[in-house]
Amino acid sequence: MTRLVRRRALLIGNDHYADSRFLPLPSTQADIWGLEQVLRDRNIGGFVSITFRDNLTADDMQQAISE
Repeated sequence: MTRLVRRRALLIGNDHYADSRFLPLPSTQADIWGLEQVLRDRNIGGFVSITFRDNLTADDMQQAISE
C-alpha cells in the first residue's frame, strides 16, 4: 500500500536587515513568488501547503520552523 504524502513548505525571505552593513535585497519577493509557483506545480513540486514568512529574526525563524 502506498501512503499519500502531503508535502508542506516554509519559505522565508529576508530582504531587510537590522545591520546597516547589509543592503536590502530587491529581488527577494520575486524570488519567493517564483519558487512558490514551482513548488505548487503538480508536475514539479506538488506541495499542498506553502507558508511564506518575511523579515524574521533568528528566533522567529526557529519558531516558524517548529510550527
